[in-house]
Amino acid sequence: MAAAQQAQNLPLPLRHAIQELGVAVANITRCKYTSIAGLTVVMYDILLLMSDETRLIWQRPKMAPSRIAYFVNRYVPPIFLLVANYQLGGFRGPLTNELYAHINCLS
Repeated sequence: MAAAQQAQNLPLPLRHAIQELGVAVANITRCKYTSIAGLTVVMYDILLLMSDETRLIWQRPKMAPSRIAYFVNRYVPPIFLLVANYQLGGFRGPLTNELYAHINCLS
């Protein structure tokens, strides 16, 4: 109860800023889960349709522009989704300039 009373003593703009911060943190969490779900659906789709893809696209004798377009459309987006999930999911550590400093020492 003491925390609620202290929050009431804060200026109105600060109270609004704290509320907005809470909403932002909740949205970031939702974004992480949505991104992971999207990657899961894309990977499931790739695995599910692999046999049809092999039969209809890759076993044809002629290399065609449609084959290249299919490859780019099918396999490039999951790479970007993996990178986005890696960054959003908190798997990477904090950003530092340690490597940059190490490279400068070698020069």
